[in-house]
Amino acid sequence: MIIAIDGPAASGKGTIAKQVAAIYGLPHLDTGLIYRAVAKAVLDAGYAPDNVEKAIDAAIALDPTQFFGHWALGMARVEAGAPGEAIAPLQKAHDLSGGIPFTLGFLAYAYGRAGRPGDARELLERAQKIAAETYVPPSALALGYVGLDDWDATFDWWNRAIEVRDPLIMAVKSYSFFDPVRGDPRYRAMLRRMNLAGEVPVGCHEDV
Repeated sequence: MIIAIDGPAASGKGTIAKQVAAIYGLPHLDTGLIYRAVAKAVLDAGYAPDNVEKAIDAAIALDPTQFFGHWALGMARVEAGAPGEAIAPLQKAHDLSGGIPFTLGFLAYAYGRAGRPGDARELLERAQKIAAETYVPPSALALGYVGLDDWDATFDWWNRAIEVRDPLIMAVKSYSFFDPVRGDPRYRAMLRRMNLAGEVPVGCHEDV
């Protein structure tokens, strides 16, 4: 079980998260602490805090066995237009994570973007087999179908993600992979379901 708690700075989300983790016997991951540690490492090395490449290097150096830095490296390469070069770090992230659906979905996405649809579909089939036995976040499958440019399946799975309050839906308006379909009625309907039709967060990729 994964419980994501978000909110404004100093709103008490960290305190609540620790209490919830203790009640349910779950590991507690403080993402804010991770971000601050990475920023400090970048600044200590003499670079600007918005230097993405150095931030990713710092994240991996802080703990090479943690999947997040390798995942970030892979996604940075996808965003840079080099999905083929993203597969190795995303595969490493998937292996280090123990094969969680989150990393599987992004790996399938990269395979699709790299022109390897067979590999992407193989991962999607694996995810669906797992889903027959236990919960798999719908976003994992939605991501794979984005990589394949299968927008019918993407919207189907993304709407399922909304229904179950999949944590990845929260940043939907900032995902660049949705840029080709911002004007699609299905995308607009999706935003309305999330009460986001009139909101544009800082750094958002869309203009509404």
